[in-house]
Amino acid sequence: MFGSGKVGAVINGPWAITDYKKQLGDDLAVAPLPTLENGKHPTSFIGVKGWMLSKFSKSPEWASDLAAFITNQENALEYYKKTGQVPPVTAVLNDAALTSDPLVKGFTEQVQFGQPFPTVPELDYVWDPMKNALQFASEGKDVQKSLDDAVKQVQDKMAMSGK
Repeated sequence: MFGSGKVGAVINGPWAITDYKKQLGDDLAVAPLPTLENGKHPTSFIGVKGWMLSKFSKSPEWASDLAAFITNQENALEYYKKTGQVPPVTAVLNDAALTSDPLVKGFTEQVQFGQPFPTVPELDYVWDPMKNALQFASEGKDVQKSLDDAVKQVQDKMAMSGK
C-alpha cells in the first residue's frame, strides 16, 4: 500500500529501498523513527544480511576466500552500488557513497538507537499475524481488536509448536 501511495508512511528496513525507489522514485524519503512523547528515541531492531559458509564444504579454504572477497570493502561497496542494499561493513557505511545518500542516512541515523535483532525461532510465529493486523488497521478496522487478534494467533501458534 505504501508503494502505491495509499499509505503515507511505513516502518521498514533498508532491504525495502530498492523496491520503494522503483515504485515512488523521487517521492521516497527515509527518516529515523520520531522521538516519543517523553523525548526518548524508540529502540528498533538492527539486522544485517550476511553470507554463510557450510561446514560441509568440500573446499572450506576456497569458501572462506570467497566470503572474504565478497565482503571486503571494495566489493561490499560495489555490491551496494549495484543492488542498493546497505552492506554490513563499517568502513563502507562511512563511505561517501552511502553517507551522501539521504535514503541510507535515515537508516544509519536510527542505528544508534537499535539493538541486534534476536535470532529466536519464535519470531517466525509473529510475522504473518502482525502483518495482517497492520493491514487490517490500515483498512480502517479496529486497531486494538486487530492487535489483540494477532497476539492470540501468535500465542496459539506457539502453543501448537510446544513453546
